Amino acid sequence: MNDKIVIDEFFDEFCVLALERVSRKIASELFKGSREEEKLKEKMAEGVFNYCKLIDNDLLYTLKMCNNEDEFDDKHKQMCENLLACLKKAFNNEEIENPFIGDINIGESLGCAQRIINLTYKQLYSYSFISNGIASFDTKITYLHCVLDSNVIRELKNMDDIYNEENKAFLDTEWSQIKMENYDEYLKVQKTLRKKCLKEGTYPLKWELETFF
Repeated sequence: MNDKIVIDEFFDEFCVLALERVSRKIASELFKGSREEEKLKEKMAEGVFNYCKLIDNDLLYTLKMCNNEDEFDDKHKQMCENLLACLKKAFNNEEIENPFIGDINIGESLGCAQRIINLTYKQLYSYSFISNGIASFDTKITYLHCVLDSNVIRELKNMDDIYNEENKAFLDTEWSQIKMENYDEYLKVQKTLRKKCLKEGTYPLKWELETFF
């Protein structure tokens, strides 16, 4: 059977559900206490649903088709850009103003996009879906990024080889305030952590799970 067809079936059943669940969790954090909280959650889910319609955003297929870390990193940036475009479109209507998270528009928040994408990968990995569902993913798990949230950033700031002058300003930024224009800085941190983990016989996603669970 064609790999693409198989992955599409899995994507429909698992990835969309995981993406929507993750987006609602993050929306609950971002919009808690807002008078429009429920409507904002629905708009977040709408944006993610529209994102899933684009085949270039198929998380599992993207991972399978990448032959090295650099290819995945390029695709990850593209997925973040596509997700933000879908979120911006979902929120930009007559019913509700495109909300700001702190000082930035949700359509600009790399922090939000990477959390949704990386946390979805993390959930699929945690359920052993990536490693057991499709055997060829085994060697590609090392490509995946850790989720940059408050807890992970706090831990990274305890690492002298990561929390240095080069990365300090970036890591001192609240995750939700990280903009898409800061992707190169984001990737620099991810690559440094990946290199550090590989030297220690692990990889970012496994390091994150073992550190916080």
